[in-house]
Amino acid sequence: MGVVHFDERVRGASHEAHGIVCQDSAASREIEGQHGWAYVAAIADGHGDPACFRSDRGSRIAVNVALAALEVLARDYLDADDDARRDARADLLGNDESNGIRHRLARDIVCAWRAQVVGDYADDPVPELDEALAGKEDQFREYVPLLYGTTLVAAVMLPDLSLLVQQGDGCTTVIFSDGRDPLVRADVVPEDELCVGNITTSLCDTDAALRMRVVALDHAVDPVAALFVGSDGIDKSLQGADGASDLFAGVALSALDRVSAGEWDVEVMRRELREMMTRLSQSGIGDDVSLAGVVDVGAIAGVAGQLTDERRRFGATAELAACQARLSSMRRKYEYYCALEPPTDVVAAEKEAYLAEYRELEQRVCQLQDELVDPLGNDLPMDGQSGDYPSADSPADPPADPSADAPADPPADASEWSAAADDAPHVAESSSVVAQSPSRVLAGSPQVEPAPDRRKVLLIGAIAVLLAVLLCMAFALLLRGSGVEQVPSDQAPSGDDAAIEAPASDGASEEVLGDGRGHWH
Repeated sequence: MGVVHFDERVRGASHEAHGIVCQDSAASREIEGQHGWAYVAAIADGHGDPACFRSDRGSRIAVNVALAALEVLARDYLDADDDARRDARADLLGNDESNGIRHRLARDIVCAWRAQVVGDYADDPVPELDEALAGKEDQFREYVPLLYGTTLVAAVMLPDLSLLVQQGDGCTTVIFSDGRDPLVRADVVPEDELCVGNITTSLCDTDAALRMRVVALDHAVDPVAALFVGSDGIDKSLQGADGASDLFAGVALSALDRVSAGEWDVEVMRRELREMMTRLSQSGIGDDVSLAGVVDVGAIAGVAGQLTDERRRFGATAELAACQARLSSMRRKYEYYCALEPPTDVVAAEKEAYLAEYRELEQRVCQLQDELVDPLGNDLPMDGQSGDYPSADSPADPPADPSADAPADPPADASEWSAAADDAPHVAESSSVVAQSPSRVLAGSPQVEPAPDRRKVLLIGAIAVLLAVLLCMAFALLLRGSGVEQVPSDQAPSGDDAAIEAPASDGASEEVLGDGRGHWH
């Protein structure tokens, strides 16, 4: 059924709102050689840092440079004789990190990018910068690439192996065709530990070639059905690798449907991608979004059923996590409502509605748990947990109302309890609680007791004070009966006076340190 490739980028919602140009770039192409075809795809995400005010140009140059370098590699591979191609394959799949083809590829990409951005600056200089760096060639040579700072993610699919190239953050996703579970993998390229949050490494770094990650996949061991590269606007908007995997799996299945129906048109595909990515940016972090992909449609057809199941699993997992978080929050607020005794009619009605929503959510959780079973009937653990969730036939009851023996005064206005619940400290979410099952969270937690009556509190406090006074008086009488004399406060030493000796009952001498108040002898 052939191989298709496509690419698209969209301007982020926040960039549109603030009048910022799209700083992403994307491209893909196919290459014909003497021994088959190769397909390359690349995206680059220009930095939003104000210091990198030409990052849109930098990302465009990065994509062009990466495609050119990968095309040279692909043509050399496809046009080589059997012996040369066998040697190149062994080199690409080998462990030579210092001087192999992968190392040279990273170096060539970085050197070509730096040369082109310097040339672009020479054609369109910044007078203020030229003046500030006049006579400082070393600083000038390092500062100019910063203006064009960008990340890069690229891939090439050859007949018997694939290469993934990444500098900085972004997402690389591979779909395999050998029935492994899962088929969609977003962890093929190692993470860069220097990429944290919105901080990323860059092509403009002096060690960019060393930090560039190049991974080779042998199709005999890891049969690749599709390759996708995307900017961090995808996985961050979808809150993780599972969301990005679901998106790319859907794109691959969409390409399969179009080719199978004889309706493949890359422009139609790009239009659909553009609409989807625009919605993603609007509902996500508002960043620019770019992606490029290569799909072996025939290989995807062979695993379409399993891929559809994985998409269903991704969706059910995400919904289950959202339901669990909602139930955890509801448990805390429900306890707060139960503490409002006697409740007003409005509070009682709201509590019943809250309880009904809880019941519906718990039923949905049980349904999702039933759905999240693989074809072999094994429970699939969620979010790194053991998968120990209650079954659908034994839902836990919500916590019983606390005793009404000590009612607390409800808020004067029924609307106040909602704000109070949101501000209450016990409403704060806990990741450890969210990870538990809703039934265990509700049934296994201590209940919030109603506030005690104020008159009882005052009475208990008065009794405690009276007992303390009586104990002090008894102690004073005991000391007087034993012959110990209390020193009047006006005769007691003050400040930092030296220690004085007080006679002890056994005739011995003991030290009593002065403290500026009164001292017992």
